[in-house]
Amino acid sequence: MLGKVLIIANPGSGKGEAPQYAQQLEKNLLDTYDCEVEIRETTEVGDAEKWAKEAKDDQFDTVICLGGDGTVNEIVNGLMQVDNAPQFSFVPMGTANDLGRVLGFDIEPENAVEQFKDLEVDKVDVGQVNDLYFIDVVAIGDLSTAVMETDSDKKNTFGFFAYVMDGAKAVVEGKGDLFEVENAAGETFEFKSNLVLMALTSSLGGIEDIIPHADHKNGLIQFVGLKGGLVTSVIQTLVNDGGISAEHTDNENVLSFTDTNMSLRLIEEDDVDAEPMHSNVDGDEGPALPLEVKVHHQALNVLKPKN
Repeated sequence: MLGKVLIIANPGSGKGEAPQYAQQLEKNLLDTYDCEVEIRETTEVGDAEKWAKEAKDDQFDTVICLGGDGTVNEIVNGLMQVDNAPQFSFVPMGTANDLGRVLGFDIEPENAVEQFKDLEVDKVDVGQVNDLYFIDVVAIGDLSTAVMETDSDKKNTFGFFAYVMDGAKAVVEGKGDLFEVENAAGETFEFKSNLVLMALTSSLGGIEDIIPHADHKNGLIQFVGLKGGLVTSVIQTLVNDGGISAEHTDNENVLSFTDTNMSLRLIEEDDVDAEPMHSNVDGDEGPALPLEVKVHHQALNVLKPKN
């Protein structure tokens, strides 16, 4: 299962403990699989993507990430540029860790490192938004902008609640924007929202099973546009409906559907000189609207905890 393994650790993740966990992971892999292991620590943005892209040429069959959602995203973007890319995995050390939750990883890094003693191979879908790949979610709107601007130190101190604090402010102050989404069949829907999501997994923002029917390898993207007052929409969706419905839904609170590809544009109402609206891709700033989004079905092999 494992031959030559590249471990990429982001020293800024996990309250600065990623390098320590990388050493423990190396020991577990050597003891369990008798493989060859190399550890590299990132020093700047782009290191993880570059090393992942070069991993196959360097004879690595596996790339494992110890970092937050942004570092995992970098590695996925690197691997997606390679034919027959190495398999990958990760120790969840981010704030939300959505894919990690879905694959069965413990959210405590120390426990997750131990899970690498018993692994199995699975496949995951990879999304693409314009020229950038993603593994979790693309978010747009006032709330996603606030989350994207949340300070790293604040996230390390408060964890997911850092997003809650900044997001609450965006909910109160945000006016919402007018969007148009087009599905694969060419149907268009116009709606006003301050939070639009295009997701690949059933967990969002660390909230498990918010999209209970979603699957990490079914080849579909879940589109969600929360309408009107965000708080009202969330309560309606989560409490009364038990999460995002599997059926196409278009009511006063939410527009949702699943598809293989879709496009989203911002409808400018009055301010033609407004700044471009950027997306939030796996927690970091992504391309500005308009967006073309599609899914690459089961594009990568991933190692996850067995059973």
